[in-house]
Amino acid sequence: MVAPLFAYLVDAIEHTVTALNYRLVILQTRGRAELEHFYVELIQKNQLDGLIITNLEATTPLIDQLILEGKIVLCNRYRGQTRQTVIGIDEEQASYEGTDLLLQHRHRKIAYCTAKKEIEQDDRFTGFLNAHRVHDCRFDPLHYYTEVRSIADGRRLIQELDLDCPYRPTAFFTNSDEVAAGMVSEAGRLGIPIPDSLSILGFDDQMIASLTQPEITTIRQPIQPMGEQAARQLIGKLEKFEENSDEAAELTTELIIRQTVGYLKGF
Repeated sequence: MVAPLFAYLVDAIEHTVTALNYRLVILQTRGRAELEHFYVELIQKNQLDGLIITNLEATTPLIDQLILEGKIVLCNRYRGQTRQTVIGIDEEQASYEGTDLLLQHRHRKIAYCTAKKEIEQDDRFTGFLNAHRVHDCRFDPLHYYTEVRSIADGRRLIQELDLDCPYRPTAFFTNSDEVAAGMVSEAGRLGIPIPDSLSILGFDDQMIASLTQPEITTIRQPIQPMGEQAARQLIGKLEKFEENSDEAAELTTELIIRQTVGYLKGF
């Protein structure tokens, strides 16, 4: 499954590169390192001018070198250990603000949902934990849910939720609006009132977030400016424009307050 976010991101990149008389080739790795390596080698073989990588787990010496040469630009998310310029949002701050909203509504048992397979100190999780520290609230690692990616995964988490358990989460910080939509839909089917019995926070502000009942409170990403900026930066490097093509404009997120975050009824 390809997240709608990437479809919008690719669309913004495509419009920009076409306007600048380049062609866009879309290459998907689906998390496979061997494909990533194969595509990167196409630059060395002069079969590609450059690459915009939209979700990178770690760099390699070859990727580091091609970034230095201006032939690779990183966009959206990067979790590697080396310092790199990334065209994207401040994920730590965005996550902090979203978690702070849940904590302000007196939630102290907040679940964190990630597509990863194990606990990782990514920027979103760091912001999530920082908000807990500011509110002097302890996060329970049992509420860290991995491999949560889709509407079906969101449905499954609600199906497994025991509302009578005193230790169950009262709110979910999700990694996408698709996951949040699955939760909202399943909660409605099971008669679980949102947000009276459970609050749900999405991420991205895709179209689906305003189509559910209730509508999803979420963190909006500036997807179009992100794609445009990544494309312009790469082409600026390839064409060796005089201006500093490493300089990125600030990309800010926004909390979109709708109906899925609130105080627990009777709290």
